[in-house]
Amino acid sequence: MRTTLTLLACLIVAPMTTGCHRSGEICDIICQCESCSDRDYDECIISYDALEDVAATYGCLDDYDRAYDCVMDQGNNCIADNFIPDADCGNEIADIGECIDDNSAL
Repeated sequence: MRTTLTLLACLIVAPMTTGCHRSGEICDIICQCESCSDRDYDECIISYDALEDVAATYGCLDDYDRAYDCVMDQGNNCIADNFIPDADCGNEIADIGECIDDNSAL
């Protein structure tokens, strides 16, 4: 459950999240909304790269792909200078954490 909440927070609280070659795409959208500094943008890239790497390590890349596609396809939800994924993506985002939890030895 903790992993699920962390991953959800990562996808909602943008600059603290991850996503490899796709990280630039999502961080561009996030930072356009949140007016990121260069440092914030770099942190966003690093975070999304890390999240994608973790998902891949635990065999959850398909879940990550579905969540990423959902967030990208649902359009930009920029509310009061905060990027927020569409509520319709909640299940896809939660699936990443559940998959990691299911495949973790801890």
